[in-house]
Amino acid sequence: MKHIRKAVIQQDDLTGDLFVTIPEEILKDLTWEEGDVVEWELKSEVELSCKFIDEEEDF
Repeated sequence: MKHIRKAVIQQDDLTGDLFVTIPEEILKDLTWEEGDVVEWELKSEVELSCKFIDEEEDF
């Protein structure tokens, strides 16, 4: 499990959707790119669990 520090959870003013802003240097370590789909769960006020979703995987 990769621990992400400096991630910021925000809420869209228009839709109310939550999104996470992760600094570029952390994204490079994770090999995620802008627009990648991830599944995430807020575990506590300070812990966020993220999992990359492979959209090309057959379900």
